[in-house]
Amino acid sequence: MKKYLLLLLCSILLMLNTSAKIWRVNNTGVPADFTSAQAAHNTVSVVNGDTIHLEASGATYGSLTLSKQLIIIGNGYFLGTLGSNANPDLQANPATSLLSSVLFNTGSNGSVLEGCTLSSTLTVTNGVSNIIIRRNRLANVTLGLSSNIQVLQNYIDNTTNASINGDGNPATNLQINNNVIANAINLGSASNGDFMNNIIEMGASFGVHNLTGFRVWNNICVNSCTVNLASCDSRSNIGNASQFGTLNGNQSGITMSTVFEDHLNTNSAFSEDSRWQLKTGSPGIGAAWNGTSTGGDCGIFGSSASGISYVLSGIANVPSIYKLAAPATTTSNTLNITISTRTNN
Repeated sequence: MKKYLLLLLCSILLMLNTSAKIWRVNNTGVPADFTSAQAAHNTVSVVNGDTIHLEASGATYGSLTLSKQLIIIGNGYFLGTLGSNANPDLQANPATSLLSSVLFNTGSNGSVLEGCTLSSTLTVTNGVSNIIIRRNRLANVTLGLSSNIQVLQNYIDNTTNASINGDGNPATNLQINNNVIANAINLGSASNGDFMNNIIEMGASFGVHNLTGFRVWNNICVNSCTVNLASCDSRSNIGNASQFGTLNGNQSGITMSTVFEDHLNTNSAFSEDSRWQLKTGSPGIGAAWNGTSTGGDCGIFGSSASGISYVLSGIANVPSIYKLAAPATTTSNTLNITISTRTNN
């Protein structure tokens, strides 16, 4: 009987997986299923487990409030040519998938947001759980009453005060790893989790206030700022001043020009995000704490503790067309087109 129940369960899971549908959203005039993100979400045909692709566009797809379990995938960011401080040959179309704000609300448990650019707020609230916010370019992030939220591999800089903040409610078992955060992170005493392999870029206050039980490992503070840690396990972090002290492998008073390839963003050989790679001889190389010993690298490209590494331009974990060559005109009935594709991870 147990054998038959197991076979039945596997069959049901297979049917659920194969029934999930991919929907296209495009507002450039190209035929697609929808022209706005909220319209795609709201239709009864889009159900839990479906994927919504926000295709490259020069215009915003508007705000999005999620009350379903959906996977939202965009085109990435910092796309184009290296000369324009972007990463070449990652997407044939360098336009972004732009949203204004995103709200994960009741019913959105298990949703994923990946490869999108937000011009305004991203909010998680009302007790939702198991949300993955991955490989996006973000402005301000608010983590309200929630659990098991993963904020991974994001570039949080798209406003002058780009930050991660709490709203006073407990946000528990957070995973905030391998992000660039332009301004600050401020979470209350009821929140906890991991804060690993992040880069705090700007000179504004980095206030990690009253974080109970956070593991603060392998982060790098680039400019002078304030770090307040309470009851945290702080290890193998690097500060340009004395933000982390010198215990447990923490390093203080480190000159950032010895750490990164181009922390001042003045070298045209590096893009906005590739400049955060560790240079040869960097004090962050091999200095990371992995939970049992020192090994691996500090900063966003280090993976020994978090198990992930920052991905340039936030390219989603789906196949992409990175080159497309087609003649502007043709003199015959044959049109030769060259399409170059790749898988991503």
